[in-house]
Amino acid sequence: MPIRTRNAEPQRRRRGFTLVELLLVVVVLAILAAIAVPELGGPSERARSSTAAQNVAEIRTRIDIYYHQNGAYPPTLDPGWFADGIPENPYWPDHPTPLWIASGQNLRYPNTKHLSSGSQSTMWYNTANGRFFYRVERGADDAETVALFNRVNRCTITSIGQTK
Repeated sequence: MPIRTRNAEPQRRRRGFTLVELLLVVVVLAILAAIAVPELGGPSERARSSTAAQNVAEIRTRIDIYYHQNGAYPPTLDPGWFADGIPENPYWPDHPTPLWIASGQNLRYPNTKHLSSGSQSTMWYNTANGRFFYRVERGADDAETVALFNRVNRCTITSIGQTK
């Protein structure tokens, strides 16, 4: 006759997962999602700011060519300089008033760096000194707006109100 000990009861087969195991899986998935989700939105913003910067560079090149050929900055931007017309600001394609013309030698940057409600334009051009900029989206704060404005327009302004 076999000897039985008190802990020698037949073991039941374990079915399913414990609550702790399920919670651990949920936490790991949440951490992975927190890492992955911001990356999904990032490339489109980087692509848009890169496209805007390339458009700004192309428009500035056309302004410089005009200046070197004519000895003065153009009175406006000519859509004929570009294969498909003046490149749109990718932050506001099809905006009803794309270009604001300014003049004044001392005015180096637009008063408003971002597009706000109303009829403001998405692009700013100063005929007196050939300066050209895209307006950008408003950031969470002024520092974020300035950073995006600098990245798109390849400049180094230090404040949202800087015009010189």
